[in-house]
Formats: sequence, C-alpha cells, structure tokens
Amino acid sequence: MRIAYNLTIEDWVNFQEYYLKKKAPISRFMTPILTILLVCNIIIGIYMEFILKAGSYNYIFFICILILAYLLYLKIKTRKKLLKSGEELRRRNPGAFDSMNMNFTENGIDIQSQTSSKSLQWKEVDKQESNKDYLFIYSKKGMVYIIPKRDLNGNEKELEAILAEYLSKNI
Repeated sequence: MRIAYNLTIEDWVNFQEYYLKKKAPISRFMTPILTILLVCNIIIGIYMEFILKAGSYNYIFFICILILAYLLYLKIKTRKKLLKSGEELRRRNPGAFDSMNMNFTENGIDIQSQTSSKSLQWKEVDKQESNKDYLFIYSKKGMVYIIPKRDLNGNEKELEAILAEYLSKNI
C-alpha cells in the first residue's frame, strides 16, 4: 500500500499535545474537571450576584475567573511555544514537513520526503497508535511518524490492518 500526505507544523503540535496528555494522565483528567468546577463557580457567582443580590460570593467568583483566565493563558502560551519549536524544527530539518510518501511492503516502510528517503524495516517498528485525527507509527529508535487521517481518503482501516498484521509478526 502506498500513501501520500501533507504533514504540517500544526500536525506536529497536535502530536506533541497528544503525547503530553498521554504521558501525564492525571492532568488529562484534572484540567477538564478543574475547568468545569471553575465554570460552575462562576455561574453560581453570577446567579448570586445578579439574581439573589447576595454580595458574599464576590471574592470566590473573581478568584475563579482569574484561575480560569490563567489556565487559558497557560494553554495558549504552551501552544505558541510548541508552534515556535515546530518552526525551528522546520528550519533545521527542511524535509520534516510538507509532502510525505510512505510505501508499506513486506520488508517494511519506505518513507520519502522532499529532501530525503528512508527505509524502516518491520523489526524497527515498535508500535502504532491512533486517535480520531492521526495515525502514529513509533520506531524503536524513538522516531514517530505522524500520518493525518484527513489525507488517507478513507483508507485508514486498511492501513491499520496492514500495520497490525506486520507488527504482530514482530512480537
């Protein structure tokens, strides 16, 4: 099977965020819970301030708004830092992004970018993962190949089946 896709810095940033969430599962669950609690406190604060005219909740209300704003600021700051790192990666490795081609054969995966080509044997492939937008192929040397599902034209199940078949032989 042969696939061609376009890898962007945004795709790389999305993988970094996916990996960070996977690496720190507590933060993956705690951030949404904390956000929900803060939003509920803000709604209660608005209700108490404007409907009940009770002024005793003002401090908690404003603290919750500040914490929520700070969490949003941290998320935006982290994403900007990752985008900047992606730009630096593109500058150092011109073939890391844009047009990519992969050919899946019995021996492994032939990977070709605009500036380089590489063959990855099946015994060098560690595992594959996917989420709703991407398929990730991990090599045993620590490389990750990010394949956006948007460019697979509905062939992601076929590709996942090929990967599962060859990776099961390596176990």
